[in-house]
Amino acid sequence: MRLLLLIVLLNGLLVPAMAQRQCGSDAYREKNSTADHQHLSVESSKASKADVVGLDYSSPDTTTIVIPVVVHVVYYNEQGNISNEQILSQIAALNRDFNKENKDINKIPTHFSPFAASAGIRFVLANIDPNGAPTTGITRKQTGTRYFRDDDKVKFSSTGGVDAWDPSSYLNIWVCDLDYNLMGYASFPGGPLSRDGVVIDYTVFGTTSNIKAPYNLGRTATHEIGHWLGLKHIWGDTYCGDDGIDDTPQQQKPSRGCPSGNIHSCGETSHGDMYMNFMDFTDDACMYMFTHGQRTAMRALFHKGGARSAMIASKGASGESVPLPAPIDGVELHDAQPSFFVGLYPNPATDKLTIESRSLVAGQFAQIYNHLGQMVMTVPLNKAQETVNISSLKSGVYYVRLANSGKQNMEKFVKM
Repeated sequence: MRLLLLIVLLNGLLVPAMAQRQCGSDAYREKNSTADHQHLSVESSKASKADVVGLDYSSPDTTTIVIPVVVHVVYYNEQGNISNEQILSQIAALNRDFNKENKDINKIPTHFSPFAASAGIRFVLANIDPNGAPTTGITRKQTGTRYFRDDDKVKFSSTGGVDAWDPSSYLNIWVCDLDYNLMGYASFPGGPLSRDGVVIDYTVFGTTSNIKAPYNLGRTATHEIGHWLGLKHIWGDTYCGDDGIDDTPQQQKPSRGCPSGNIHSCGETSHGDMYMNFMDFTDDACMYMFTHGQRTAMRALFHKGGARSAMIASKGASGESVPLPAPIDGVELHDAQPSFFVGLYPNPATDKLTIESRSLVAGQFAQIYNHLGQMVMTVPLNKAQETVNISSLKSGVYYVRLANSGKQNMEKFVKM
């Protein structure tokens, strides 16, 4: 009986903790700060603060900043191998939130409504990879690591993750199974390039699939990318702290759940806490806005000399969009006519597959898809017969087609 009561009490204590937003960015920044990193971060924040103070918010800085995104899906089991649809739903959510296009923008209290701003930032899945090859902007890797933590192991192939694409040209987002109820964490501007990017738990990424309330609107990624763009938590990560933004009121600590009404946690601020800000800890359904000051701070990073200014010249989104195929109907493909422009052998294959292009065009690439229609590999074709290492692929049925060929035929092979 005592054991039963203990179990009930423990469950009662644990469930609320699991239901709360857990962002590891501030702890991650503290843990990983070196002297150089601290210097760069401080200088970046000073530049942003200087731009924010006294800024005319009617400034004609209206150019949309386009950020090429690569999503690295690092999964232990198929549950974590999230669908293309789920990834696209997250990109759509980011573009709504960062451009004041979210439908719940009208829920902002009247007194805070004039503060709400569009950041003028758009996120697109990369269509050119660092080698100049066409890409869907999605990579997938099955890992032997059951859970990842905020130790950056997911960011390196040597520790079960995936190496970052050039962070000066891409926003790297790693989607994996995070441990300890951690929902996500982000690097701040000025840190080591090999670790630059955002890590999100797959159960709170996007708005479709098995995503459940209260974190079902993709706002964990909105929050973490806010950190990647230099924003602090709205309470400044200290008691009644300062986040460095002029038009966000002081706040004692993170908000939880879905607050309402005027809450004055740090004295008599004009209208109380801005708990509906994306940089607070409220539930997804109760955060709706960035401010003009936050907009300015984020955009300052892309000005000449800013920590993310190199991304303006990125070629990652300069190509033609590579279609994300829907799940493949196996029967339909089995009945398809053999492709006249590609040959595959041996078939079945084990570790090596030779791709023969019978109508090779300079700069052509072959794309390999799994049975779900997910592109798992891109192969540059430099000669008529190109041999590729497929040892990393799981056993199963795969399909090959030539990129930018205008052909929709696919050739099938079996990986043993």
